[in-house]
Amino acid sequence: MSLNVLGSILTAIAAVGATALMARNMPVADFGRVLLLLTAVNAFAIFEGVRPVVIHRVAVGRESPHKLFRAAAQINAGMVGATLLCLLIAYLAGAGSDLPPLSDFFLAATAVAFFVMMQYWMFLDAEQDTVFTGLSRACGWTLLYLTFGILSELQADILWYILSLFLMHILLILALRIRFEKRGLVTKYRSLGSDDPIEPLLKAAINNIVFNVSAVTINVADRAIVGIVMGARSAGFYSGPSELALRANGLVRAGVQVILPWAARLSARDQDRYWSFGAAASLVFVGSGCAILLLVRDWATALFLGPAFRMMGDLLGLFGLGIVASTLGYVCVVHLNARGDFRTQRQLYIGGAIVLLAGGIVGALSGNLTYVAIAYLTARSVDLVLLLLILKRLPTSIQRWFIAIGAVVFLALVAGWNGWAWSAAALLAATWALGWGFWRAVRV
Repeated sequence: MSLNVLGSILTAIAAVGATALMARNMPVADFGRVLLLLTAVNAFAIFEGVRPVVIHRVAVGRESPHKLFRAAAQINAGMVGATLLCLLIAYLAGAGSDLPPLSDFFLAATAVAFFVMMQYWMFLDAEQDTVFTGLSRACGWTLLYLTFGILSELQADILWYILSLFLMHILLILALRIRFEKRGLVTKYRSLGSDDPIEPLLKAAINNIVFNVSAVTINVADRAIVGIVMGARSAGFYSGPSELALRANGLVRAGVQVILPWAARLSARDQDRYWSFGAAASLVFVGSGCAILLLVRDWATALFLGPAFRMMGDLLGLFGLGIVASTLGYVCVVHLNARGDFRTQRQLYIGGAIVLLAGGIVGALSGNLTYVAIAYLTARSVDLVLLLLILKRLPTSIQRWFIAIGAVVFLALVAGWNGWAWSAAALLAATWALGWGFWRAVRV
């Protein structure tokens, strides 16, 4: 996990640097288009719902390996078709009208490459080869962001950004395939027949696919709404703080990708114990970082994105609050997926996606970017509901610790938003003291 998080830190640094360079070197409209393209590629993960199910199934040994591999490949092929259909609808609606020739072709090819990569990635993770998968993806994305920074310095056409996305996925496919062969997994997962049933895996994966649709909608739909309703310039002003703040989610995902294959093999009691510590640690660490970010949000926005974004500090603060909620959500989803529960998250995240779509459209139509960000933050409250549902199953003593830590973190965030530096410092000291006490209690 440490290696994966380290790789994600390097990726986040490269992402922040590239975002800063693009914000300074490109017209705001072109900057917005590039970030919307990144949003579109990240949105391919909407249909990547079978990975947690594969990890759970490999851990419990429910199916034969070759049948599981074949069924997952068929589902991924179906998801390629669904993604290409969405891209076609967006193109017919005029979303790519201002892009150069061949952009649509390379974007579609990137979608195909994404799911080919996913097929190898999920089974390598299920075999707990998470160091290689995590670091290879971190290297790929770091190289991509470095390329973006260079392209912005060269004032390159947007087509080169899309081509870079495609080539990065091709490199990842080659790296993961070679690793798959060296581990001897080609023989283990070779399909032995053409009549292997797909229904059992598809039924188990459908809840997670719907969850992913909702989760990615919450993560990216606000930027798409701003771009469609308010134009590329407003999308640039909105996406800059969003991209800057939400890079932190990459660190959380890096840890999650390692923890899930490991947690799926633990007993129920150990799963509860490690989850309690992980959720509390996330609340203390991420809550403290967000409180500090709120204190310096205007300065940080101007520093990383340039003077043109000086008035967007409140947006950065709202997205920082979203990081706290989404981090807790990732920790909760790992706990549920490790137990094979893909239904609870699906039900809650559908509601969150609906809230974001409705609130985001209303905010964009009003012409106020802050209202759109508030809609995003409201949608992220589903993560706190997940936290409460899991806490209800745990002992009362654990619940009391979480109430105490959560209350102090909340007050620290309020102090940070209002610029009360000394109050925030005192509350953060109390937060860390409570976190230390909780860690000692969990150890016992």
